[in-house]
Amino acid sequence: DNGVILLLKRLTTSPLVVMNMYSLGGVTAEDEATNGLGNLTMELLPRGTTTRNAEQIAEFFDSVGGQLETSTGNNSWIWTASCLKADFEKTLEVYADVVNHPSFPDAEIGPMKQRIAAAIQSEDAEWDRQTVRFFKSQFFGPSHNPYQFLPIGTRDNVEKFTPDQIRQWYSQRILTGRRVLAIFGDIDIDQAKSLAAKYMGTGEKPPQVAVTPGPFP
Repeated sequence: DNGVILLLKRLTTSPLVVMNMYSLGGVTAEDEATNGLGNLTMELLPRGTTTRNAEQIAEFFDSVGGQLETSTGNNSWIWTASCLKADFEKTLEVYADVVNHPSFPDAEIGPMKQRIAAAIQSEDAEWDRQTVRFFKSQFFGPSHNPYQFLPIGTRDNVEKFTPDQIRQWYSQRILTGRRVLAIFGDIDIDQAKSLAAKYMGTGEKPPQVAVTPGPFP
């Protein structure tokens, strides 16, 4: 009902379940002033929700032997979680909490900015990464194409983003993009459909933000 497209596939080769959700946007939603805002926002998602702090989220996934990753691509924002079949429902519940109720704690924003700045500096220290950045700026820059940017952004941009910008970017851009949720693995199709509707299907269908997709993932 909230507009998320649900894809289900049963694979019984191993007792694992994987949840991947994609929202249309990523770097294509950014410009020179906002480049890196999506990456910072997505990196902060596991750092706390309205009901769980970063330690509790990390401890949960450690306890079930699962994994949670959030990231930004050229054309999309991505949420990925995996777990054993027996832990599917409780993992989906925590996964949905991270997607739907992030709190972006002020205390987590500064350290995350420092980690991203270090990652940018590390990339700039590698000749091949410098080459990619230079090529993208030279090839896509003259046409003002957003592919001139890297998802990680620049140190100057990352430093100046405010908590309000981060929260607004998530609620007004990331969650309003066209979303697809794929759940695959050793699942019962009917149960997975019911649980997805329960945890990921609530809320109003958001207005769609027009984003022109490109050729890169």
